[in-house]
Amino acid sequence: MVSYGGGMNSTAMLIGMYRKGIPIDLILFADPGAEQPYTYDYLPIMNGWLSRHGLPEITTVTCTDKNGERLTLEQECLRSGTLPAIAYGYKKCSLKHKIQPQEKFCNHLPTLPGGLGQGGEGIQVHRLRRGRNPEKGKRQVAR
Repeated sequence: MVSYGGGMNSTAMLIGMYRKGIPIDLILFADPGAEQPYTYDYLPIMNGWLSRHGLPEITTVTCTDKNGERLTLEQECLRSGTLPAIAYGYKKCSLKHKIQPQEKFCNHLPTLPGGLGQGGEGIQVHRLRRGRNPEKGKRQVAR
């Protein structure tokens, strides 16, 4: 599973995975309802590229309230009369509007390779930079 943000880094990652033959079985875009217009404009362009290369198209997931209604970041800020949590140095918005919708989606899938789906553990990669494992500080070997 790939978490696609719609920007340059995640686009380059998908292209790199394709070129290296790394299997891609699911691509999720977590939409908080507050991305830049050009991010939304680029999704169909990227979907076209994915289709032409035999890869799955991007699946958009969103945050929902307890009744299943979509809840955007903007709605939440207007309701609470506050700025997004990042303005105060917290990441609660990313957790609620990006990570949780993806986890919820994956938990309702049949098991995918790597254990994702049906509550499986899977493997999470959090923006490894320069080949370093952020938890161990050690260099990773590309296989």
